[in-house]
Amino acid sequence: MRLTLGVYVSVEREEGRSIYHCRPLRGPQYASRDPLLSVALSKLGNKLRKSINGWIADGHSPRIGSWLYDSGTQAKTLKLTLVLRDRTLHWKLLVVALPAFERHIAFSPSIPEAAFEVHSLVDLESRASEVYSAWAQRKVSEGSEYLLEDIGESGEMWVEPLEVDVETTVRAKKKSDNIFAALFGDGKTSGSEELHKVGQCLDDLASDYPPAIGRQRLVEEMDRLLQREDRQGVLIVGPPAVGKTAIVQECVRRRAERFRQRRDQKPQVWWLSPQRLISGMSYLGQWEQRWLSILRESAKRDHILYFDDLVGLFTAGRTQDSSLSAADVLRGFLAEHRVRILAESTAEQLAVLRRRDRALADRFHLLYVPSLSAEDALPLTIAAAQEIETRSGRYFHPETIPLIMRHQETFAPDRAFPGKAIEMCKTLTKHATDYVDRDSVLSLVGTQVGAQLTLLLDGLGNQQAIQAALGRQVIGQPAAIEALSRTVIRYSQHLQPPDRPLGVLLLLGPTGVGKTEAAKALTRLLFTDESHL
Repeated sequence: MRLTLGVYVSVEREEGRSIYHCRPLRGPQYASRDPLLSVALSKLGNKLRKSINGWIADGHSPRIGSWLYDSGTQAKTLKLTLVLRDRTLHWKLLVVALPAFERHIAFSPSIPEAAFEVHSLVDLESRASEVYSAWAQRKVSEGSEYLLEDIGESGEMWVEPLEVDVETTVRAKKKSDNIFAALFGDGKTSGSEELHKVGQCLDDLASDYPPAIGRQRLVEEMDRLLQREDRQGVLIVGPPAVGKTAIVQECVRRRAERFRQRRDQKPQVWWLSPQRLISGMSYLGQWEQRWLSILRESAKRDHILYFDDLVGLFTAGRTQDSSLSAADVLRGFLAEHRVRILAESTAEQLAVLRRRDRALADRFHLLYVPSLSAEDALPLTIAAAQEIETRSGRYFHPETIPLIMRHQETFAPDRAFPGKAIEMCKTLTKHATDYVDRDSVLSLVGTQVGAQLTLLLDGLGNQQAIQAALGRQVIGQPAAIEALSRTVIRYSQHLQPPDRPLGVLLLLGPTGVGKTEAAKALTRLLFTDESHL
């Protein structure tokens, strides 16, 4: 059942930006706040939905009827001057008037206990001044005058209707009743309720997402594709850490900003996991009913369902007794263009998808995110580091970012720029106190890979110094020591291709000449101990 509740919205300026504060006009006194109005309303709606559903499930009957929004509700912002015996108060209040037969019941959300009756809205301001003056004078007499200074608002205020989906039946408490319901059905499953159980509304988190720097073209293209009337699925393809999720988050942030002033039901972006779709579903047909109800609700509300593991839909739901998967249920909805699906994958996962179901793969518009070179990713990483500095309050030394790029190019060849460099920047700020410098980077990378990076990054001097360090451990093998030192110096000067091994060495010789000792010496030079051998 869908309820429409009245919400009191006020706006305050904090740190140079507007913050929306929302709370119910009547009913449970929950509150939410966010820089985006749509997100603040969504957060409040989730709190109200969970509370009301919990009361109904426990068999309670809250007076929900008195909380409903009346279409005849009128709200007016009043600037009142209240003259008391010993002081004058200047209040800015929103006064809400509810129709009640041939008169109105008026109150301010700032002083809900001081409600009053008014026969005509023409007299609202004078009647409010009279009632609130008497109320304030009574507070002074009671010794509670300190409360009077905090009453009122400085910014905008208004009343906003908010739709909340709630359950209408009491859940079965006996195990046997649950089994019977699972096997034989207990009525229609609420798609909205199931979405809240197994999914996460990304719109609620939109204000927390950092901007996707340098990906404006891809974000705009994704946003355009997700607004198409044909509701074709969108699959964003790229290597790990290239920034696929950041592009999705930026798109969600822009949509939330665009929709924040809409007062009707807004389409939302919901993250879903294939495994969560089937979690807790023990009986035949349960997960199918859940999945179908979610798809129907999404089709009706024009929601976007976002999967970061699209291939996982092919295994979710399969058992030794059933070959039906979540992908099989989705296939018909995609073919009929009924739902909007957004997913991300690597090129390897896309190849798996095409092998398993080419027809399903072809239902998606492919949006490729290319990997960047370290040089191209450097300005993006610097911009991201500046954003991280603003959020964390910790700062990067100028030489730190190029050092991070160099290490990530060498030690994380399986991940792409700029994601792997940005992830390292975030990790460094978690460990640093105030400043991220060269030593912080060396310490972290040394911990991650076990290499004695200080020696290598200081260049270990030159090839002669490397030969001397190895020669002190391996006696009488100058040719082998020279070959080993050439390999190390090539690495220390960053001359090796980042996608290839540092070197492939075949140590030849009869037993006892020092092959094993040479390998150990090289290991001790590059790493902290011989355990890396």
